[in-house]
Amino acid sequence: MKNYGFAWIAAAALALAACGSKNEQPAGSASGIENQVNGLGDLAGQYEGTFTCPTCEEVRSILVLQPDSTFQMRTAYKVNGNDSISTQAGTAQLASAGSLTLVESGASSAVHTLTFTDASVMTYASGDKSGSFTRKTKVVADEPGRRLSYWVSEPDSTRSIQVYQNTRNFVNIHKRYLDGASADQKALIAYYAEVYNTGCKAGRCELTDALGIAERGSKEHRDIVRTRVSADSALASLGELATGDLALSTLSISRQPGTDMTRISAIVEKSSGEKLNCQDLWTSAGGVLSLKSHNSTPIGTAPGSLQPPSARPGMPFNAPRTPAGTNAAQPTREELLKQREKMLKDRKNGITPPTAPEKSGNERQVQQRSAGGN
Repeated sequence: MKNYGFAWIAAAALALAACGSKNEQPAGSASGIENQVNGLGDLAGQYEGTFTCPTCEEVRSILVLQPDSTFQMRTAYKVNGNDSISTQAGTAQLASAGSLTLVESGASSAVHTLTFTDASVMTYASGDKSGSFTRKTKVVADEPGRRLSYWVSEPDSTRSIQVYQNTRNFVNIHKRYLDGASADQKALIAYYAEVYNTGCKAGRCELTDALGIAERGSKEHRDIVRTRVSADSALASLGELATGDLALSTLSISRQPGTDMTRISAIVEKSSGEKLNCQDLWTSAGGVLSLKSHNSTPIGTAPGSLQPPSARPGMPFNAPRTPAGTNAAQPTREELLKQREKMLKDRKNGITPPTAPEKSGNERQVQQRSAGGN
C-alpha cells in the first residue's frame, strides 16, 4: 500500500499546537502541568486512522480535538490512482458516555459519531466507511500562547527518537518513549534536563515532570543523573554551554548500531536568540555513561566557514577560542563547575543571569572590520 508522504499530517499537528484556548490554570495547580480544563475532558489530542471504503483504494484521516471543544479533520482519499483531500472543522460534543459527535461548522446535525471505551482508540462507521482512530498525542497543559502535548503512541523508529520539541508556542514530549526507556537512557535525558531549561517555572520543568522528577536540580534529580552519568567531566567538556541558562529547543536520542555508544542531537538557544546545533556522543563503560565527544555549531553556519573550535586541526577537542591578539586565560574545570553551581543556586532563588549589553553601531563596525582583517 502506497505511503503518500502526507504533508497535511504535519499541518494537522501544527494546528493542534497553534490553536490554543484561553483556559485558566485551576486553583491548587502548582506548575501548570496537567492543568487541562475543557469540555472534552481527557480526549483533547491528535488521532490518526485508516478506513475501509468500497469505492476507494485507501482513506486516511487526521483528527485533531482541541481543548476548547473544536475539531479539525483532514482526510486523504485515493480513487483510481488519484489523490484528493477534504478538510472539515467544527465543534466536538460529548453526546453520552463513550460517544462523541463532530458537528461541522454551519451544520445543524452531527456529521460524524465516534464511540470509545477509553481515549486511546475511537471507532467510526458511516455508510460504507468504517475504521478507527488511534491516539497519537494527548494535550496535558493548555495556557494562553503555550500548549504541552505528550506523544502517547509507540515511537516510529527504534534508532532515532525525538524526545523533546519546543517551538515556543507548543511543546511535544515523547512520554511513551520515556515511560519505556532504560535507566541509562532516562539518566542521560535527565542530565540534559538539568543542564538546559525545558519550560521551567519555580523549579518545575516540562521535561523533568515527564521523567517523574519533582524539581529540577533537586537531590532526587542529581542522584538519578550521577548514579549513571559522569556528569562533572561532561560539564567541563560542554564549557560555557553548561554555565549559562540556555533553553532546549529539541532533543533526539539514537543508539549507534553495533556499539555501546549513544548519540544525542540537540538544538539549544541562548538568551540572545542565537541557536546552536549540538552533537554529543556518549559511551558506556562499567555502568557509567561518559561524554566521548561534543560538537556545537551555530545554526546557519555554512560548511567550511565559521567552524566550532573542535573542528580546527591541531586544537584540543572543544578547546575554547581565544580572541585574536590576547592571552586571555581560559577557565579551569573547577572554575566551570563553580560557575555551574552558582547558576543553579541563582536560578533556584529566582535570580536571572545578566545579558550582555547590545553593542553600539560603531562597536559592531569595528568588530566586523577586525573579523575581515581590514
